[in-house]
Amino acid sequence: MNKTLLLTASVLFLSIQMMGQPLPCFNFEDIPAGTQIGPASGNSPGDVLFSQAGIQVSIQEILYPNGTTGFANAQILDDNTGWLDGQFFFMGNNSLRFDLSQADGALNQLCFDFFDGGGVENFAVNGSSVAVVDDFAEVASLSFPGVTVEVDFSNTNSPEQGTVCITGNIESLLIGGQEFGIDNVCADAVLACPIANLQAEIVSCDDNGDYNIEVDFDWLSPLTVIVNFDILIEGERAATITQADLPYLLEGVQPATDALEFTLAVCQRDNPDCCESLILQKQCPAGGCMEFEGLAETVYGNSAGTPPGTPFYNESDIGLLLIPFQSLFWTTTYGDLLVLDAAAAPEMTAASGQ
Repeated sequence: MNKTLLLTASVLFLSIQMMGQPLPCFNFEDIPAGTQIGPASGNSPGDVLFSQAGIQVSIQEILYPNGTTGFANAQILDDNTGWLDGQFFFMGNNSLRFDLSQADGALNQLCFDFFDGGGVENFAVNGSSVAVVDDFAEVASLSFPGVTVEVDFSNTNSPEQGTVCITGNIESLLIGGQEFGIDNVCADAVLACPIANLQAEIVSCDDNGDYNIEVDFDWLSPLTVIVNFDILIEGERAATITQADLPYLLEGVQPATDALEFTLAVCQRDNPDCCESLILQKQCPAGGCMEFEGLAETVYGNSAGTPPGTPFYNESDIGLLLIPFQSLFWTTTYGDLLVLDAAAAPEMTAASGQ
């Protein structure tokens, strides 16, 4: 007969740190180190070990590659091993099943830290067939109904230690192993589209209708593997970037619309349902850069008949005019302004264009 353990100090006590989170983390810190769970403590497969916030956790058998099953003892190990963060749940030929179908609140992500000490592991999500693997990293390449699975070793640089994140509609999770430890099992809600705080600013433009736009936004997902993002102008892709590129300068944009405003959107690559957008006005910023590309003549000034003190060029709402030069002896000279092209003036090493 299945039985539920009383959560008392004499049998088994699990402290679940709520910390104001919508759903709990299981970190196993308040269970006495050395506690055995399994046949040694009278447990049978299917016994519910603990229940909190609607999540029930039960101990189960392990499935071996030849189709047979086993059921031995798990143990709470302390931080003297150095394998995981503080105390952790170490399985020895058994499994844990997390039933999240009645969890308090919406749940679409669950992450946990693990230590793989050898042997085979079991993994199943949402009632799938139990995957039996020799290398736990293999679970990231398998398919499970309604979810994606990520295995990350970047924080440990060790093939035995890492973090798993399961994202999607999670109803149940089974984890098992012959020498397999888990810790910091945390369930949380993830935004359907984690793009937030989109900002875009026209930093300069020219008389040809080319706009240079600085784009920035936040990516609120806790996942460590980040896909690319598309920047779209009036629905047309203008650039594909990564999170590391932010803030990103989008250069030479010509919006395909005659309206006085246009739409800029950022979408998660290959996920058209995850987008943020805003409207930009076709206005050059006051005090923008002057690039002088619109100067039509090669010479302005005295020899060209340019009147002194009269604006002869305007860019980014800045007017350009020539005035006579005054020397130390209070005499004035009105000469010429030459317009050079960088390609024909290699000595102008910091210049481009005109």
